[in-house]
Amino acid sequence: MFSVITPAYNAEKYIAEAIESVQAQGLETWEMIIIDDGSTDGTREIVAKFAAADPRIKLIQNNHGGVSHARNTGVKQAKFEWIALLDADDVFCPNKMKKQFEALANDPDVALWGTYAYNIGEDGKIFDVCEDGPTSHAAFQLLRKSAGIVSLKASSALFRAELFHQLGGFDSQYDSSEDAELWNRMAEHGSVLVLPEPLVLYRFHANSISVRKMRFQYDFTRFLRARNKRKLMGEDLILADFMRVYEARSVFAKMFDWSIMHSNAYWRLAGIQLTNGRKVKGAGMLALAFLTSPPMITWRILRKLVGRSRFSRSITG
Repeated sequence: MFSVITPAYNAEKYIAEAIESVQAQGLETWEMIIIDDGSTDGTREIVAKFAAADPRIKLIQNNHGGVSHARNTGVKQAKFEWIALLDADDVFCPNKMKKQFEALANDPDVALWGTYAYNIGEDGKIFDVCEDGPTSHAAFQLLRKSAGIVSLKASSALFRAELFHQLGGFDSQYDSSEDAELWNRMAEHGSVLVLPEPLVLYRFHANSISVRKMRFQYDFTRFLRARNKRKLMGEDLILADFMRVYEARSVFAKMFDWSIMHSNAYWRLAGIQLTNGRKVKGAGMLALAFLTSPPMITWRILRKLVGRSRFSRSITG
C-alpha cells in the first residue's frame, strides 16, 4: 500500500521511535526503507535488529551523501505506489496514514498530501502546533496565483512514486531546502493540500539540518518565490542566475535582508530552546529576534498565541 522512506545519519537517539510509529499505524501492507547515510554511531545496528524481526523494514547502507541522495535512493527501491516520508528524528501519530489515505480516496487528483504537525522537543514533549500548508483547493490556487511558496513538513508528505520519478526526485543542490523545492514542482501537476490536523511529531533540536543551514534556507526562500513568479509568466529561473542578481542588490536591501535573516535565526533558536524547556535561553533568543525585526516577530508571536489557544481548546475538548 505505501512505502515509508527514512534517511538516517547518526540517528541512534531517535530512530527506534520513528520505526515504532510506523509499525503502530494499524495497517498491514507497507514497507519502511531506512537509508543509513554513513552513520558512525549505532544507527545501523538498531535498524538491523528491527529489520530482522519485521521483514517489512529494509536497511540500505550508503556512503554519506546527504538527505536528497538518501531519499532518492530509498524511493528507487520502493515497491508501492504511494511514498510517505519520515525523517529519522520525527514520529508518525497514530492513524496518520489511515487519515491520509481516506483523504486521497475522496480527492484522488491531489498531487501531494501533508498534515499539520506537533512541534516537540528532544524528549518528545509537545510544545505547540505547526499549521503549514493550504487546506483547500481554493487556498492552494490563491497561493499559486500570488507566487507563494507551498510549504509543509517533509515527514507529513504523501505522494505517488510515479510523479516523483517523473520530476526527477529531490535535487541535491538544494539540500536543506530540497523538500520545499520539490513540493513547488509538484504543485505544477496538481493541488498540494494538508489535512488540518497534527498527525506528525516534528522534533526541534540543535543538530537538525534546518538549524545548521538557516542562511541558505533564507536565501533559497527568496529564490523560490522569484522562480514561482517567473513560472507564472511561462518562464523559469535557475539558482545561479538568481544569486548573481541577489548578490548585486543595494546596501539598504542587504541590510534589510540581514535583519530579517538574523531575526528568523534567533526565532528558530528561541523555538528550540523553549521547546526543550530552556526558558531563560529561549527568552534571550526571543528578545534578540524581536530587537532585530520588531514587526515580524510581533506578528509571529500573535500568530503563535492564536495557534496555541486553538491547540489548548482542542486538548480540553
